[in-house]
Amino acid sequence: MNTAGLFAGRRPVTMTTKVTDGARQQARPVAKASAAAGRTMAPSIKIPTLQNPARLGGTSVATVPVTDIGGDLSLDVFMHLPTEQYSALDPKMILPLGGNKFRLAVPRISIFNAWVQPTVDVAVTMVSGPQPRVVLVAEACHIDGSDFVQRMHLNKRFTLHFVTELTWAPALAPGGQGSITGDLEVEVLTEVVSPFDLLPRDVLEGTCNGVLRGLIRSLLPLFMKKLGQDYELWSSDPTYRSRRAALSLSKPLNSD
Repeated sequence: MNTAGLFAGRRPVTMTTKVTDGARQQARPVAKASAAAGRTMAPSIKIPTLQNPARLGGTSVATVPVTDIGGDLSLDVFMHLPTEQYSALDPKMILPLGGNKFRLAVPRISIFNAWVQPTVDVAVTMVSGPQPRVVLVAEACHIDGSDFVQRMHLNKRFTLHFVTELTWAPALAPGGQGSITGDLEVEVLTEVVSPFDLLPRDVLEGTCNGVLRGLIRSLLPLFMKKLGQDYELWSSDPTYRSRRAALSLSKPLNSD
């Protein structure tokens, strides 16, 4: 879906973002869910499977304001739609795998003289309760890359922890301003292979974290902008609502 064309002439969607360096954070013993904290976390990383890994990571928060129509077309109704409809946000980057599973194509990342391009399989879950939220958790990740990256066999040398939570604040009255907030946390543990093992660890982690933070800084606001635009289109276009609803009935395009 070409959202640039669909929303030409609409009120521009603005947002606030915050990106935090996670390189110096300790590995967190994350639980499956914490009702008291109101936050669901991804499974903990199994550090013993890797040899002296470098630690990369970061967190980011982005909020996008939307006009909450209210009633049957409210922001709350939209955020409770079946999770399999999330591929409507960007069919080029989000491939449905069936049910609440999706494959995300992450843009190519250049590090030193090499490039990597991760593909992440994500499960999307609606968490009900006093503070409802949508949780996206990475279940698998495959790394493609340049010839040099392929020779390093990175897919056997890293572990990914990724979780994004979507929460929303409805407007106080129909037609008022609501908002959607995305809270992302990512941590990567990767073994360091030659020739990168010759670099001081702090220099290597600092450089790679700079690249990762740049990616987070661009991807989360982009996703939130698409989500805000998707709500505006869904709440104003009956044809689009029908087309989006049909995604709940369609079969996955690819589950390889």
